[in-house]
Amino acid sequence: MNSLEKPQVLVFTETIEEDYTFFDIKWIPTSARFVVIGCHTKGTGSIRVYSFVGRELKLSSKNDGDDTFSYKCGTFKSSDLSNRNLTTGDFKGNIHIWDLENLSTPKDSFKSAHSDLINSIDGSQRSGEILTASRDGSVKVWDVRVREKPVAVMIPRETEYKRDCWTASFGQDGSLIAAGYDNGDIKIFDLKAMSVLSEPHLNNGVCSVEFDRSETEPANKLIATCLQGKIHAFDLRTLHPKKGYAQTFEKFTGSNHTTLWGVRHLPQNRDIFGVISGSGSLGLYQYQYPDKRSDLDNNNVPQGVPGTIVELQETTISDQPVNALDWSKDKLGLAVCTAFDKKIRIVIATKLNII
Repeated sequence: MNSLEKPQVLVFTETIEEDYTFFDIKWIPTSARFVVIGCHTKGTGSIRVYSFVGRELKLSSKNDGDDTFSYKCGTFKSSDLSNRNLTTGDFKGNIHIWDLENLSTPKDSFKSAHSDLINSIDGSQRSGEILTASRDGSVKVWDVRVREKPVAVMIPRETEYKRDCWTASFGQDGSLIAAGYDNGDIKIFDLKAMSVLSEPHLNNGVCSVEFDRSETEPANKLIATCLQGKIHAFDLRTLHPKKGYAQTFEKFTGSNHTTLWGVRHLPQNRDIFGVISGSGSLGLYQYQYPDKRSDLDNNNVPQGVPGTIVELQETTISDQPVNALDWSKDKLGLAVCTAFDKKIRIVIATKLNII
């Protein structure tokens, strides 16, 4: 692919919030609005809703309560489209569910869901379940219909040291979980069988994991981004009893040793994904499948065959780390992102329809 055929990444507009630190950003489903999650300089939590007005961003509503803890992450995936409730995790381990039309108080909460901050949150729209990953080392699944305790808990064995779980993601319509840890471990859980399918270990801490389609069954592939600029892809169609899932990796070209804060798949094309980095770059990558996705090993046992990760474009959009990204499901190539320079950016990626 020559330079004229490659997608281009353009910053459409941006706005700055001097007294605000961003931790997560999400499009509100089926709308031209998005929500930003973070905290004030004094450490209290804040949720802000923005909308488009021409080329500018307008603050529509906000929750800036002085008695709240900083919010770390959020998702709309555990809510149906008729309600579009936002679910957040905070620095004290609490889960809150918000009605965006009334941000003054949560409509539902799980207090002290974890004993430490919630690093990552995801949801299953089919079941309405909530998935959380925490610094306390646990991964938990919550159901709003069961108030007393989580419906599933994944914690280290008593003999194991509790690692900081940085990220977790639902797959296979809520029946699979992938979790990434600060020591490079990835654990893939089967919730139906309540067992661990695979435990690959990477050389660097895992910052983000995401299935290419959370609702696809069977699961197709998993992407993980790490410290030191590595992107790993796992083909989930074939599980070898000893080797596990087939995998491949690629180095982030923007800066070989930068932290890759997150990965987000394009909703319209599950083989294209964006990677955000500590060098302030947004990279676009495509996963290309091999001619055969599985073959037989020397003992005639099926094993997966990894594909390749191909860079489509890498563009610097900030002079500070980009820490959150979300693609629009309604407009191909439209994304929102936040960075440590306290700016919210609307980004457009072109030519994605011809790849």
